[in-house]
Amino acid sequence: MNILKRICLVSTFTLAISVHAEELHFTQESSTFVEILSSQYIATIKGDSSDKVDFYTKNQDLVNSVSLDWKANHAWRLSKDYFLVASLKRAPDPEAYNQAVLFKGDKIVEHFRDVKNIHSIPGGEKFAIETATGNDEKKTHLKIFDVKKGFVKEGRIPRTTRFSTVSISPDLNSVAISPFSTDSSSVLNITVYSGDNFSSETDYNFDNTRIYQTIPLANGLVAINVNRRIAAMSEAKAEWTIPNKQIFVTVDVLKQTSDPNYIIAEENTGRVVVIGLDGSIAFDSKDQEDDTFEKIEQNGAYIDVVNDQLIINDSNRGEALIIPLKKPKQVKHIREVSDILAIDVASGYIAFKKKGKLKIKKIN
Repeated sequence: MNILKRICLVSTFTLAISVHAEELHFTQESSTFVEILSSQYIATIKGDSSDKVDFYTKNQDLVNSVSLDWKANHAWRLSKDYFLVASLKRAPDPEAYNQAVLFKGDKIVEHFRDVKNIHSIPGGEKFAIETATGNDEKKTHLKIFDVKKGFVKEGRIPRTTRFSTVSISPDLNSVAISPFSTDSSSVLNITVYSGDNFSSETDYNFDNTRIYQTIPLANGLVAINVNRRIAAMSEAKAEWTIPNKQIFVTVDVLKQTSDPNYIIAEENTGRVVVIGLDGSIAFDSKDQEDDTFEKIEQNGAYIDVVNDQLIINDSNRGEALIIPLKKPKQVKHIREVSDILAIDVASGYIAFKKKGKLKIKKIN
């Protein structure tokens, strides 16, 4: 495996950034965004009244409604009481305002304008916003914010198409761009941007082998999906690879999780493998004794890791699993009669729809 590496420092640099937001909601009037806050509130936005955010107690009493100056079409869960709501000029709403607001609890704490896109960052405390750069149609700014401290750092970057996506390392040192879908696109070389203003460039080329996804990790590591395999690179050196002697898995999808200590590899078979940053396997659904996990995941479930817990939410079936990665035998299986809209492992609550109405209850 040969790797072509080039590192250079420049005052302005090029970086492909997706115009596709990482969370899309409100595609239908019946859609509902729900955020279970760590305080006493539940935040909701309904597709048929997306110009306001409603706040309920966990007893489902409406306590506040915050009006927006536009109809929201995107929302991102952050940590604890924080979440982002935006109006981005993306289909199906090309007349959107390209604005966003940051909420803490039921209060707006910051406004953002000229927003081209928003990117989440593992850990939930930070996020990135792309903003316009005047009359330059080829470039934009990537600005990173901390929910508590405000602006952190930025770099001037070029735009890309909807067929690309952005990954940012939890330590904010690296940014990578990947094809948006492993089913439809790949590239022959990948550039990772790091350092001050992301001005240091490292290029990877694996003997013209197809590259599907790239995820910057902490401490300068980069996980790259090369021809359905993972190579965890430290500049030009492979620190670990998967498959290896301990595990064989075909990596059809490689993705970040909300917990910065893990990434997820998925097979089209429905198998899910949770991987630590050192290449250790924290969870493999193939090792499960029953078929509950496989049935839920194969139906198109939402999968994430939060606070060392793997969450699999098959909202349409009304089933979910919560699996502590450090005690994987202690599985919680949640069954509801209809849509599970949100699960918060920190507060121990779930939100779901029953006969069209929002319901909140404790996880048993």
